[in-house]
Amino acid sequence: MRFIVSNTTEAGIVFDPSCKFTDKPALSYPGKLVQLLYHRFEHFKGDTTKGFIILPCELIFHNGKHLKECILQYITHWNLGLEFKNWFNNACSVYNTLVDRIVPGYPKDNVEQILNRIGYDDKQLVKGEVYHLWVIEAPKAYPQSFPPTKPD
Repeated sequence: MRFIVSNTTEAGIVFDPSCKFTDKPALSYPGKLVQLLYHRFEHFKGDTTKGFIILPCELIFHNGKHLKECILQYITHWNLGLEFKNWFNNACSVYNTLVDRIVPGYPKDNVEQILNRIGYDDKQLVKGEVYHLWVIEAPKAYPQSFPPTKPD
């Protein structure tokens, strides 16, 4: 596993001081993520090649920066140590992202046609436009584990 992609809604990237490291799992998404990161850190004995590329897709300006701040708050709040903090800072990359996709909702104008075509009654049917965009703000010099795609 190399990538972590999240989309927890705008309210999902928040530091909650009531979360405990011993919670199974922590209530907040960043708390759960720190628990996972710490488990990986311990399992691989601090191997810096075992970090993650973390891509938050929540609709928050500078979502990666905000998530990284929450992670560092938990590391400090839970006294997880300088060695783990250094591992996180050196082995993991958290990037800002921008995701855009138009999803107008239930296709009431042609729902019968769609249901006939798929052959069953889908209670969660939703219409999504063809347009979509995913922007990842990364440094000019990519880490070796995340090279830009080479043209064929």
